[in-house]
Amino acid sequence: MDDFGAEADRLGWDTLSLFSVHPKSGAIRADWCGVLMPCLYPVTEVTGDFLRVQLWRCQKNKPARYQGMPVWEAGN
Repeated sequence: MDDFGAEADRLGWDTLSLFSVHPKSGAIRADWCGVLMPCLYPVTEVTGDFLRVQLWRCQKNKPARYQGMPVWEAGN
């Protein structure tokens, strides 16, 4: 977020696209996770369509991804 947060915001990346998790199961349900939740590597590029992490791209609009809740609200 320090390096690309402002750019991601400008390009339309929202909280749920980046940091969402399943409301009851948390990050164990990868189909509900935002693109940064399973990520252990730094982001190297951000565009309006994807984030580049290490050697792969994480798509912003992935049809199979559900919109959960922000990770910091899960488990409350």
